Amino acid sequence: MDDKMNDVIDEVQKRLGEEYEVKRVEVMKNNDTKLKGIQVRKKDMNVAKICYWTGESVDEIVM
Repeated sequence: MDDKMNDVIDEVQKRLGEEYEVKRVEVMKNNDTKLKGIQVRKKDMNVAKICYWTGESVDEIVM
């Protein structure tokens, strides 16, 4: 699944362009569960969107 996640990250980065940063993150939730996600952040912003990885397609994440 990690290879597919890398492919999705690469494709999302291509679609959004250089003004966005797209990277893999691992987030510790309140119940000590670690979730893998894809973080998308516009480079001039201090906030980011994290899509937790459940095998979505590129189109689903970009939306």
